[in-house]
Amino acid sequence: MILAIFSSLDYGKKTISLSVLIIVLPLNSTRSVLQNEMQSVASKTSGASKGSVALKTGIISKAFIILSFIGIIEAFYHASLENAFTTNIFVVHYSPFASFSGVPYWLFGVVWFPLIFLVGLWTTGLGRRSLRIELLILLTIGNVFTAYLWYLDIFVVEAYTLLYIALYATNYALTGLVAIQNWSSDITHGYVYGTATGAVVGLLFGPYGVVACGIAGGMFGAVRNFVIPKQASAPESRQISKEHLQEEKITLEMRLKEIEAKLAESSD
Repeated sequence: MILAIFSSLDYGKKTISLSVLIIVLPLNSTRSVLQNEMQSVASKTSGASKGSVALKTGIISKAFIILSFIGIIEAFYHASLENAFTTNIFVVHYSPFASFSGVPYWLFGVVWFPLIFLVGLWTTGLGRRSLRIELLILLTIGNVFTAYLWYLDIFVVEAYTLLYIALYATNYALTGLVAIQNWSSDITHGYVYGTATGAVVGLLFGPYGVVACGIAGGMFGAVRNFVIPKQASAPESRQISKEHLQEEKITLEMRLKEIEAKLAESSD
């Protein structure tokens, strides 16, 4: 039987044909050697790729769960400083600067971060699966609320503490982890670029402008890319460079030599 191994690579409008090897050998010997080669290469490539993806997924998902648990600790510590566990919130009248429609602000944190923690555990299968992009919606709700709290801190009360900033930053960091995990999504791209652009524009309006415009920009970018999907990449972005073709040529020639040697051993 005549076995022809032919490989061609396209570069623009040119077609470069590489290495035609004609070997006359029994069918069974040739088939077994080639199958072993393909299985070996495929198993190594697939195993390395899956292992890398699984490792990255596990690290980010577990980091999200750990960080949300840290948020729980921060929220309960903040509540303790407000004497939350020694007073009756249904009796105490909180000032407008310390509550929203009569609900004390510390209560939002005590409810919010345990909610994020449980949702994270459930959607990731205890950290074994990727973070879902839908978490961006949930966390953005929290980010919008922090913008209101920033407004109170900067313009109304004109005072803030490191604990408040830590609570806000924890929610922003959780949002960032979801964005990193889902970076391949156009919605995530819009969210991140919109946040960055909004924050830069917000510099014109001071610290609060950075926060408010950044959050608004992220929401706008995500919605825009969701409504108007990104166009497919241009054909030229998928073209292969000459250097890459040369590397492929060398690799192919080495592989053909290895196969030829193994086929020669099989024939003996």
